[in-house]
Amino acid sequence: MVFDDADIRSAVNGVAFAAYVASGQTCVSGTRLILSESIYNEFMAAFIDKVKVIKAGIGDRGFLPYFLAAYL
Repeated sequence: MVFDDADIRSAVNGVAFAAYVASGQTCVSGTRLILSESIYNEFMAAFIDKVKVIKAGIGDRGFLPYFLAAYL
């Protein structure tokens, strides 16, 4: 839920994280969004801009060698 007095940038970041962390495959993935009508347009414009820059992939590839080293 995002209320009309919310910091839009923080709310957008939180919603994007909740919806897209681990490709949305977590048991706590955000699947519903309830917005105050008065901030709907502003929030959705910012959220769409945020989603457009999310890249599908394995994550931080620089971390991968350290992660795999623990299993070798």
